[in-house]
Amino acid sequence: MQNPIELVLCAITAFLAYFIKHVPLGRADLAEWADAVGLATFAVVGARVAQQDGASLVVVAFLGMMTATGGGVIRDLLTQTRPMILSGEIYATAALIGAATYAVLSRYGVDHPVAALLAFALAFVIRGASMLFHIRFGVMGEPIITVGRQPEARLPGEDA
Repeated sequence: MQNPIELVLCAITAFLAYFIKHVPLGRADLAEWADAVGLATFAVVGARVAQQDGASLVVVAFLGMMTATGGGVIRDLLTQTRPMILSGEIYATAALIGAATYAVLSRYGVDHPVAALLAFALAFVIRGASMLFHIRFGVMGEPIITVGRQPEARLPGEDA
């Protein structure tokens, strides 16, 4: 809140996202890959802030996950898309693993830059692999883990 550079970066990112939403890049849109970078980044940032405030390992991991996924939920609701966190995507899980990795590594003496980089990489690889190979956790009434192309998630009441 005291450094406006983060707000400016968010505004610039939102502006750019408007124009790159449907640029194809391999098996996913550029926007999906940018979201994966943001997810991994904010998992680490949220975990670090919680840890600096003296939270326990479990709380650090949970708050890192919440920080990482909160923006995506808001984005999905504003665009009237079913939130990824509710559609079986490996999204919150990737953020939780990244945040927990940062919490454990930094708590047990790994320097911040190394812990942050490893945690970011792990969260990004998990999310990226789930996008590349279309791996999902099942939602209620579906198989626990599915692999392969899935239909696009929609909000209840949306036309197919």
